[in-house]
Amino acid sequence: MGKSKLKKAADKEFSKLSKKEQRRINGLKRIPVAGPGYRFDAKTPPRKKKWDETEE
Repeated sequence: MGKSKLKKAADKEFSKLSKKEQRRINGLKRIPVAGPGYRFDAKTPPRKKKWDETEE
């Protein structure tokens, strides 16, 4: 299936943003995922996984 008109319009507006703003927004779409035995108060940040926008 192709993209909807709304999705295409959103992609076009997103591409108009500055690269810095695009990186910031993409970073917000990613959630921290800790490996087994990871403590969130540790010095190294946890790896991140992309947020699934299709799930509701």
